[in-house]
Order: sequence, then C-alpha cells, then structure tokens
Amino acid sequence: MDLYSRTTVEHFMNPRLAGPLTGDCVAGEARSTDPDCPDHVRFEVRIEGDALVAVAQTTEGCVATVAAASVLAEAVSGGSVADARAWTVARLREAGAVILGKTNLSEWANFRSSRSMSGWSSIGG
Repeated sequence: MDLYSRTTVEHFMNPRLAGPLTGDCVAGEARSTDPDCPDHVRFEVRIEGDALVAVAQTTEGCVATVAAASVLAEAVSGGSVADARAWTVARLREAGAVILGKTNLSEWANFRSSRSMSGWSSIGG
C-alpha cells in the first residue's frame, strides 16, 4: 500500500460513517460497469430543513473509492445541504473543473428540441 497516503489507507481500513441509516432518508447509488473495477458506492442522508442530520455510506471497491467515500461522508456530516454543495464545487474547481451553471433534465430536454415536454427534474419532479 505504498502507493497511498496514510490518510487514504486509514480511511480505507476504517471507513467513516459506514453502514446504512435506519428510517427515512434520501439515498444515492453508483455502480461501476467495468468488470475489472466493480466498485459500488451508496450514500444515505437524512435532511431536516437544510441540515444533514445523518450521513452514512456503504462502499465496496478499491482503496481509492472506499477512502474517497469515507472522506466525503465525514466532510459533509453535520453540515447543511448548501455546505455540502459548496464543498463539492470547491473540490471540483481544485481539480480543474470549470462550473458553467446548473440545470435539470427538463432544461436539457428543451435545449435538445422545441417539442420536448417539461416537467422532468433531477430533484424528483
């Protein structure tokens, strides 16, 4: 494991906020389609108002994937939805991403064609 920092190895060996939440929560999941790297990440959050009152992650995969999920869960736990978004945007910008704006599925559909139906939303609408 000489390829990884001590912090990365620590988060891999002892992932923070691991395991599912009980009760009502919002969940997001991602699974790799690469058979050589079958990573799977599931995040669950309980939100009250703008507060992330509980955060949990369940991750299976390589060292980098498990550690990254652990770091993210720890970073946003106890914060607000706005803080979590700001943290994510800051990390993207540090990595060289250029944020041009945000959109939802309905806006993309209408961009593609003047006959598209509105009403699709990435927030469940």
